[in-house]
Amino acid sequence: MVLTAGRPEAAPARPAKLRKLPGLDGLRAIAVVAVIVFHLDPSWLPGGFLGVDVFFVISGYLITALVISELDRTSTLSLRRFWTRRARRLLPALGFLLVSVTLVAALVGRDALGPMRGDLPASVFYVLNWRLLFTHDSYAASFGRPPLLQHLWSLSVEEQFYLLWPPALLLLRRSRIRSRIAAVALGGAAASAALMALLYRAGDPSGVYFGTDTHAEGLLIGCALAAAVPPWRMTAAVAPTARKVLEYSGVVALAVVVAGLIVLGFDSAATYRGGMVVVDVATAVVVATVAHPASRLGALLGRQPLRWLGLRSYSLYLWHWPIFELTRPGADLAWPTLPDVVLRVALTGAAAELTYRYIEQPWRDGRAQFALRVRAASLPRPQVVAAAALPVALVVLLLATAPGAAEPAILSEGATAAAHTPLPPPPSTGPGTAVAPRPSTAPDDPSQDTVFDPHPFRPVTTTAAPPTTTTVAPPPPAPTPPGAGLPPLGPLPAADQPVLAIGDSVLLAASPTMNATFGPAVTVDAAVGRQVSAGITRLTAYRQTGALAHYKTVVIDLGTNGLFTPTQFAQMTALLAGVPRVVVFDVHAARSWAAASNDTITAGVAAHPAQMKLADWNATVTPPMLYSDGIHPNPTGSAVYTRLIEKAVLAAPA
Repeated sequence: MVLTAGRPEAAPARPAKLRKLPGLDGLRAIAVVAVIVFHLDPSWLPGGFLGVDVFFVISGYLITALVISELDRTSTLSLRRFWTRRARRLLPALGFLLVSVTLVAALVGRDALGPMRGDLPASVFYVLNWRLLFTHDSYAASFGRPPLLQHLWSLSVEEQFYLLWPPALLLLRRSRIRSRIAAVALGGAAASAALMALLYRAGDPSGVYFGTDTHAEGLLIGCALAAAVPPWRMTAAVAPTARKVLEYSGVVALAVVVAGLIVLGFDSAATYRGGMVVVDVATAVVVATVAHPASRLGALLGRQPLRWLGLRSYSLYLWHWPIFELTRPGADLAWPTLPDVVLRVALTGAAAELTYRYIEQPWRDGRAQFALRVRAASLPRPQVVAAAALPVALVVLLLATAPGAAEPAILSEGATAAAHTPLPPPPSTGPGTAVAPRPSTAPDDPSQDTVFDPHPFRPVTTTAAPPTTTTVAPPPPAPTPPGAGLPPLGPLPAADQPVLAIGDSVLLAASPTMNATFGPAVTVDAAVGRQVSAGITRLTAYRQTGALAHYKTVVIDLGTNGLFTPTQFAQMTALLAGVPRVVVFDVHAARSWAAASNDTITAGVAAHPAQMKLADWNATVTPPMLYSDGIHPNPTGSAVYTRLIEKAVLAAPA
């Protein structure tokens, strides 16, 4: 399909040809290293996930520049040729990754194959971000191994952009409103950023993070830059003062980007209500500076080893996440942190280099296509078809026979409940365990509750029913009592009743045993996938309604699904002022943020010895006490978990 753009408003003085910009490779290197460091341990670089936004700005800039360049030189645009080039650039490496990850997972992590049944086709058709949205998947997995293909959501956003933006550019050029391209892109970026800020909800921001509509501002800011200041219209002949202003602007903007990577957090409201846009705009300034031939910043960022990393950034991004999730410390490998990090980085680098050298480059320069044509010409057609179909058939067979996740029933019930459970009345009204299913972010106004519409993670507010308590019946007696061989658990003394426990799916998994042991003394408010910020919001609601005053002991178990920061611990401590006893569980999970969360919890509890007691779940639990995911307690583990609460409460001062 070749379309004519119409007569341009002002023909360029010379053919618009996009030159190579090695400085952008250095910027890509910074972006991919930030993402990798974040996924190794978010506490090392809390805003490292914003490296994806740096990629978005660069992609928007380059794609727009390429399309406008072709239109300026030829007045035509072949959409088929454009999309074919994109497919040749991206699909071979992606296909190699998908087949390889499926085979490796079948050998060393069969529990990961179940989620891939839906994730893999969605990745192939570049709609994974929407699948994650409509299946309510969080960026932090709630049970089991995190999905091995989850990181491909960003490729889906980019491919949707590649599909829609070039035809939009063509229509704008045919309408002879070329000068408005930058304005249209900026307007779209502003709308996307406003939508993100409006729809953001505390707790798990995955809904606005995954959405193409709410996360397009970086791409569109890059588009606006390319339309307003095409790189071929820049000249190296500038005054010394202008050169200094240009370079200083680029350096300051790069410092702003780095500051965003250090300061902004994934669960911070500031990130989604302006912080991400600041990073995107700063990235655009860096891109403009790097692209300018008069700037020395481009030459600096284009040096080795940054350029080496930047050229391989696509393969590095593809491989790092599945490798990390198949080599989790404490779950897949019993190695100390440093050797595990070295192994993960080494495997990622090796896989990326092989993919870049033997998959990406041959397909980009045509060698792979030529070799395949020669090989296919020498073989009978049935053999060619069989050879092409074999990897696909093997992947389909492995996924079709993959085992499902052995998720405890109570976690499934908590994850699929239709509405959020209101705050329970004071404990004196009756026994029971109040379970708040996912997602469980309580609004600031206690007279309202949150229910979810068909667009997940985007809540609407309705008036809640009168407060009631959802009662979870004790599990039926098992042939072998949970925690056999342990000293028997007894009910808490009457003076120590009642107890409020707020937590995530780990607490929820242990709640049947807690209910059976403590009876009406305990109220459990737990939810699958609950973030620390959502737990604090829930605790705020208890305090605002006055319900918190009825509890002599509060148990906190948060941090499985996201980093527990010192600021959040301080917020929690302030809300718990006046509660006689507080028991805080530390985190046992093969999650990159677990160690940092435990440091926060240990230090926070030690700073309040008169009120708080640490329940050292991480040091107590052993693999036989956990389900196959290595995180959630099985019946034996639930008994040990409950015993820790009893011991902590009895040891805590009144």
